[in-house]
Amino acid sequence: MVAATTHAPMTGVMLVYELTQTYALIVPLMLCAVLSVIVQRLKEADGEDIKMGFQAIYETRHDRKFDPEAFEAFHKQVGDMAKKYYPYSMAIKMMLHPLRMHKAVEATVTPVVRGALKVLGV
Repeated sequence: MVAATTHAPMTGVMLVYELTQTYALIVPLMLCAVLSVIVQRLKEADGEDIKMGFQAIYETRHDRKFDPEAFEAFHKQVGDMAKKYYPYSMAIKMMLHPLRMHKAVEATVTPVVRGALKVLGV
């Protein structure tokens, strides 16, 4: 949580390491910290930054004022394409692979992580 809120994944990892003094936690902590920062940045970028970028591109290409309805249609189209074509399950498995979990545990954790990402809107 520290890594996501401060956008400093290594700070979060070092804080936990200093508290626990356990080297075995560093790799899983790094994965979790980086993932949390990526999710947080995606959640932040989902708002104003993307809309401002889309507005600049729209007004340059169409030589007219920005249409908010065009942005909403584009945003929905991108979301639908990501849901349809992005291999979320494979990405989750690749993220969990370095943790060297037993196959049964990995099979149980993958849908839970996928569900969490859906709740977050990723």
